Amino acid sequence: MSGGQDALGPGSAGRVSEALPESTRLGYSRGQHLLMLAFFVGCAVFGLSMLRGEGIVPGTFLLLTGLGMGLMMVKRLSNSAPRLVISRDGLRTANTDLIRWAKVRDEHITTFKGRAYLEFDHPRGHERFNIDHLERDEDAIGALLDAYRAAFEQSRGRRRGDGDAQVE
Repeated sequence: MSGGQDALGPGSAGRVSEALPESTRLGYSRGQHLLMLAFFVGCAVFGLSMLRGEGIVPGTFLLLTGLGMGLMMVKRLSNSAPRLVISRDGLRTANTDLIRWAKVRDEHITTFKGRAYLEFDHPRGHERFNIDHLERDEDAIGALLDAYRAAFEQSRGRRRGDGDAQVE
C-alpha cells in the first residue's frame, strides 16, 4: 500500500493481523509541509516589505531564510519516494536498502533533542533515522514496527514448524 495507508487501527500493536498489508510506505507529511511552506513564503514577503523600509539587515535575513526554507519545502513536497518502508520482509529507509528482519536487531523509537528517530542495528552498523515530519507519528510507527516484526516472527515459526501444536 502506498501513501502511508495500512490496515492497523488503534490498539493493534501487539496483534498480528491477517489484514496486515505486505508493506507500509511512509513519506513526508504533506499537510505539515504545506503549512511550513506558507509560513516561509510569509517570512519572505515580510522580509521583502522590510527591505523597502529601513530594515535592510532583518529584511534580508527574513527574505533569504524564507526563500531558502521555502525551496526546501517545495523540494520535499515534490519528492514522492517513501522515506521509510516497513514490510513483512524488513525495513528500508531513505538512507538504506532493504534490511531483512532476520538481520535487524533492537529496533525502537527514541527521542533526542526534541526529534524522534527510528534506531536499529544491522550487520553494516547502527542506523538512526529521523522520523519527524512523516505521515505517521512516532507511536503509530512504533506500532507498525511491532506488528511487522511479529508477522515476521510468526511466519518464521511456521516455516520451521515451531508454531505447530504437538499432541501427546
